Amino acid sequence: MATLEKQPVEHRIYLIRFAGLQLRNDDWAEDAVLKTLVAALSKP
Repeated sequence: MATLEKQPVEHRIYLIRFAGLQLRNDDWAEDAVLKTLVAALSKP
């Protein structure tokens, strides 16, 4: 995985924590972050 692709994955826990504060639901936060990372990393 390229360096640019590794950074969001390595910071996933912080992204989930931030999303949890916004969404006020840990399951929704994790789902939103994972879907966003998959979409971002699958773009050419």
